[in-house]
Amino acid sequence: TAAPITPAPITPAPINLVPPEPPAACSLSSDPIGPFDACSICGEGFYVGDPSATFRFRRQNFSCGLQEGLGINGLIRARRCGRFEARTESACSCTQCPTPDTPAPITPAPVTPAPITLAPITPAPITPAPITPAPVTPAPITPAPITPSPVTPAPITSTPITAAPITPAPISQAPITLAPVSLAPTLSGKKSKSQSKSQS
Repeated sequence: TAAPITPAPITPAPINLVPPEPPAACSLSSDPIGPFDACSICGEGFYVGDPSATFRFRRQNFSCGLQEGLGINGLIRARRCGRFEARTESACSCTQCPTPDTPAPITPAPVTPAPITLAPITPAPITPAPITPAPVTPAPITPAPITPSPVTPAPITSTPITAAPITPAPISQAPITLAPVSLAPTLSGKKSKSQSKSQS
């Protein structure tokens, strides 16, 4: 959903009005394009205020703007301009030319800003582009040469072995108790003879 848009206030820029150029009838050329001297149908020092108006002279209608242009460019005689003065003063809204020290008043037109209607904004759907992974070719691996470092065996110092003295444990002979032996009677005569021999 698009966020609401609040139009910023519009401040009309200041208008620097340039005073309009004075009408051509107020600065008649001394060298007009026509064969006659330039003149103003409203009289010297006046110009036609309403060029679209008409005035009547000798039962004919004349355009104020057209006749003023003819007089300014020297295309009608100055005498004829003088005859038009009495007819054009009110019909053509003849206005006095502004003097250089007193420019004509300028009234700026009121500026009304046009209303601004913002069209609703609908965000376009976003479709992500498909992603195709680029093929990956593994770089060849070259094992670095291995140089074994020289091994110096540590010196072996033999420790002398001293045998511990062996003391034999004393042997105690158990007493032997002889059981009494009873001789058979057949041997009693022999025993007595042997005993008698030993005694002798």
